[in-house]
Amino acid sequence: MKIILETERLYLRQFTLADAQLLVDLNGNPEVTKYLHEQPTTLNIAQQVIEQIILPQYTLYNHGRLAVHVKSNNEFIGWCGLKYLKERNKVDLGYRFFQQHWGKGYATETAQACIDYGFNNLNINHIMAMALWKTWAHKMLS
Repeated sequence: MKIILETERLYLRQFTLADAQLLVDLNGNPEVTKYLHEQPTTLNIAQQVIEQIILPQYTLYNHGRLAVHVKSNNEFIGWCGLKYLKERNKVDLGYRFFQQHWGKGYATETAQACIDYGFNNLNINHIMAMALWKTWAHKMLS
């Protein structure tokens, strides 16, 4: 297990092919993926995503989406990380967590750690994040 970042409560590590079921479980909740494009919903597709998208980011760009675990019990709670978007020539910050872990500050904690790592360790000078308008509109109305 290659831990890349640690925060006060969490550690972020590189994904491996053995993590495919974790992605299937995470994406199995319709509330988690409500505003997202297609997600790995089978073990085979999740393995392909890890092998063809996630792992190459580590090798090619020295960053990528990272599995997030609670330090106190090693529970996998989601992912956060940077991803190079070749079509935009930009680095994107993204995250996704199991619904039962929403509202605990984990997204903020891990996003800040990834941003700091990108700017201070990887010499990235611009990091963007994208959100669908439906997501923001929904949050403003709730």
